[in-house]
Formats: sequence, C-alpha cells, structure tokens
Amino acid sequence: EAYAFLNVVAPRLEQLRRRLVVANNHLKSADPEQARLNAILESQTAIREFLVSIPHLSALAEPIDVLLEAVREDPAPEANEAVEEWP
Repeated sequence: EAYAFLNVVAPRLEQLRRRLVVANNHLKSADPEQARLNAILESQTAIREFLVSIPHLSALAEPIDVLLEAVREDPAPEANEAVEEWP
C-alpha cells in the first residue's frame, strides 16, 4: 500500500518541484513588485494543485484558495496615478 502511494505521490512531487522552480524564476524579473506577486501566485497555485491531486488532502487547499483570492484582488489605485478629468 505504501509503495502504491509513493507511485502516485512521487510524480506529483516532481511536478510541484518544477512549478516551484518556475515560481522562483519569476523573482528574476525586471519589475520586483510584479515579480514577487507572480512568484506568490505561481507557488501557491502549484501547492494547491498538488494538494488537490491527492485524495483526502484537498481540504488543505482551502487556506490557499483564500490567499490566492486576496492576492488576485484588484489593488486600490495609487495616489500618484493620473486621474482622468471630466470635460
């Protein structure tokens, strides 16, 4: 039974490792703020997909769903952004 479990989990762990490498590569982007956001989204999405892919672990993905939803929300406009004027 443990061997069967490892046969299921090992490929998923390798996929997770590759996705986390991609997330880490986002940090090398020219725009540090966007790079951090992309790395967060990629890494948390990868972890979530890993958890959901294993029976009985999908409930652990709920906090990640909350985090991803919060990160994906549109940020409030910054004060220094140009405001469109009415004619």
